Amino acid sequence: MLSARCLTLSALMMVGVGLTSGHAEDAANTTFKEFPSSIVKLPPPSGPSVAAEPLSNALQKQLLEVHFTLETGDLTALQDKVVRGEKVSSEEFAKSFSSDPEASQKLADYLSGKGWTIVNVSNSTGSLFASAPVSVVAKTLDTKMINVVDDMGQKTVSAVTPPKLPIDVGMQVIAIDGLQPGMRAVRHIVRQGFDIPGPSNAAAADAPIPSPSHSEQSSYKVADILNAYNGTGLPVTGHGQTIAILIDTFPSKSDLAKFWKANKVNQDLSRVSFIDVQKLGTHLPDKSAEETLDVEWASGVAPDAKIQVYAAGSLHYVALDLALNKILSETIQGRGPEILSISLGLREDLVSVDELKTESSLFLKLAALGVTTFVSSGDAGSNPDETGHGHGDVTKVEYEASDPSVVAVGGTTLHMRADGAVDDESGWLNSGGGISGTHKRPAWQKAYAGLPNTTLRLVPDVSADADPSPGGYVVLNGKSVAYGGTSWSAPIWAGIAARLNEDLVKQGKQTGFMAPRLYAVSDTAAFRQINSGENGAYKAGPGWDPVTGLGVPNIGELIRLYSQTP
Repeated sequence: MLSARCLTLSALMMVGVGLTSGHAEDAANTTFKEFPSSIVKLPPPSGPSVAAEPLSNALQKQLLEVHFTLETGDLTALQDKVVRGEKVSSEEFAKSFSSDPEASQKLADYLSGKGWTIVNVSNSTGSLFASAPVSVVAKTLDTKMINVVDDMGQKTVSAVTPPKLPIDVGMQVIAIDGLQPGMRAVRHIVRQGFDIPGPSNAAAADAPIPSPSHSEQSSYKVADILNAYNGTGLPVTGHGQTIAILIDTFPSKSDLAKFWKANKVNQDLSRVSFIDVQKLGTHLPDKSAEETLDVEWASGVAPDAKIQVYAAGSLHYVALDLALNKILSETIQGRGPEILSISLGLREDLVSVDELKTESSLFLKLAALGVTTFVSSGDAGSNPDETGHGHGDVTKVEYEASDPSVVAVGGTTLHMRADGAVDDESGWLNSGGGISGTHKRPAWQKAYAGLPNTTLRLVPDVSADADPSPGGYVVLNGKSVAYGGTSWSAPIWAGIAARLNEDLVKQGKQTGFMAPRLYAVSDTAAFRQINSGENGAYKAGPGWDPVTGLGVPNIGELIRLYSQTP
């Protein structure tokens, strides 16, 4: 699943020969470690033959940021702790689950000696980020870099042979990510008035914002959603909790203030922090609907929670990895969030195996430290194509929703009566869901009797309204507009989670990764199961299903029963 401006695999044309030199001077007496899973294999050239030519000087000089992931202790033991509901202290984490400082220093020295700039080193998270011109990257890592063209004519460099490192430098390196910058995550957001099937609507999420129509003004506000899910008048509002939003840029402060006022939400900017993960002075992208929707709805559902917006600067995986590392580092230091909301994804088979491994280790570590990450499941149903906003030919789930250490959030179509009562709710046609082709099923899913007979991760876990008709009320560029997509259901659940955590704290109980407890109360009044609707290959029905997961929340009952679960 790739955005229209990203590398589209079906439309690739290889128009350049690669930079193939690297280590020729010492290859005869040096053993190298190869990383074949750090790149996604590209298809052969398509279209008419093109004369081979070297990468342009401009592309050879283009800076490329690369993420090196190092071994960080026994992750199986860490997973066992999460399954048992145990939280790892910062002291234990630093002692048992950090990378070897000597290994990271040796790698940093090696790269610096080859002309790289070290951007960030974190032994606590097992990450080293470094940048260099494309020509230097190709030579240092002995990888062939080519020039590819996407379906909109944009040129992007890409590695097409596995990177390598000298064995003494790379022994503890387990992944090298960022060598195919055309691969990037896609926003899970849909503007009201756009039908999803069909790649022609791939850019609908970020289309120009029109003047508000009557239907947009009648979209659901926070009070409507809380009423639909039995969350009105509760004594918990997210006080003492912090929700992190991971996205590429910041929303407008004035849009946030107008949203809170229109929704009669007692929230203010003093509880919102804006954290630029990039180097100082780097320009962030212009605001869009995604980060605005995420922040407005998470803060609206949990008005007393603090919000930390982490702007990665782009949706490239290295940028997202750097942001996740910052969130993890701050959590280790005791100043991170309890809840993380991510409304992004990429079809699972289009993400390199090593990138999956890298991010999965980060989500596992966050879960072990007590952070619950909510990830939108996708907006193209069971068969997402490369654009992420159209239906393809094969059933696939999307990553990061398919990670076993996150809570994947699907979508429903909610209809309410004039008096505010729920008239009907069914599975949303475009709710991402299905069976992972990569990740194993976590223990808490294995314990639930209604799941299909498979050893693989099942998506989603829970759901909420995601249909853009009528959609969720959003203030963007000062105007009232309506958006849907699982980008909407994910921050709704993040806000609900803040309320759940506040209730636990009031009772003197420990908060932690929520997935096991959510499954423990799945057959109770805590969830309203969705028994109709489909997302393409799958139908909603009793018990867990690949459209809506366990169902939608009954917030009042969920808070009551959740706290009683060991």
